Amino acid sequence: MMEYFYRIYGLRVQSQIPFSEAVPETAGEAEVKIVFGRMPDFLLEAGQKGYGTWTNGFVSAWFRIRDGTQVYVEGGSRITVELSEEPQLLVITSLLLSAGMALVCLQRGEPFFHGSALYTGEQAILLCGESGAGKSTVAMELLQRKLGFLADDTVRVHPGTMGMLAEPSYPQQKLCRDMALKCGKPLEELIYIDEERDKYAWRRQDCYRKEAALLGKIFLLRKDAVAGWQDAVQNTGEEAVSIQKLTGQKALETLSSQLYLADTYRYSTGIPYPLMKQLVRIAGQAGIYEVIRQSDKDTLHEVVTKILQFC
Repeated sequence: MMEYFYRIYGLRVQSQIPFSEAVPETAGEAEVKIVFGRMPDFLLEAGQKGYGTWTNGFVSAWFRIRDGTQVYVEGGSRITVELSEEPQLLVITSLLLSAGMALVCLQRGEPFFHGSALYTGEQAILLCGESGAGKSTVAMELLQRKLGFLADDTVRVHPGTMGMLAEPSYPQQKLCRDMALKCGKPLEELIYIDEERDKYAWRRQDCYRKEAALLGKIFLLRKDAVAGWQDAVQNTGEEAVSIQKLTGQKALETLSSQLYLADTYRYSTGIPYPLMKQLVRIAGQAGIYEVIRQSDKDTLHEVVTKILQFC
């Protein structure tokens, strides 16, 4: 069977599944292997009952894709894929690169964040926040202002010789239909990947940085309720966007809340001590800022301007 080699999240990946969106790598000893195979027997019942996910702490995990394809991740180094009778390959590869590789990194004990990573020319910055906070929109605007592209949606961070590093993922950015139209990109030049949310993929070799970068700043984007803010703006002259630096426990809580599978840590397993040590290192190295914007007003320009002022 054909074997492909890629550099994904800074790891050499050997795969029996081709990834057209990933950066090819020379053959060599793989840190992660993606193979076709059967699911372990103990997971057969879960699949038959229609369950969607299962995890064994930080050792192994399983999930089912909507087309029936099943994925088993173990030991932070191996992903086994059992295809369904009618596999949706674009959906499968997209989820392997996001959820599959996220589980690999978590099993390796490394922080893996929800968010976008960009390169300022000197350092990496992370844009985090809940769904709808504006991460993709702000990232797109910053890219148009000539920042470099490291990662979209999920970011691997790990220790390096000079400090904590943000690794490039692969040169592809996901866009919703509205954002694709707003940035003037013809839809026919994009790849429709669906993922149940009407998403498109844009290959970003034009601005992709292939090397890891020292993590410098993390920006948590948040929309605030309109109630009370409008009066404050009118009466005190306050801006519709505020930014403040977070320190101490608040900074650690913010980092923890932006981890991939944060709810699992919060309500089930807790954060393992080695992972918490790395979060403490990140908090000590990177400036962590909360960017709050008024939710009923177009504040994109103000948000981007404030972020650039702190970079």
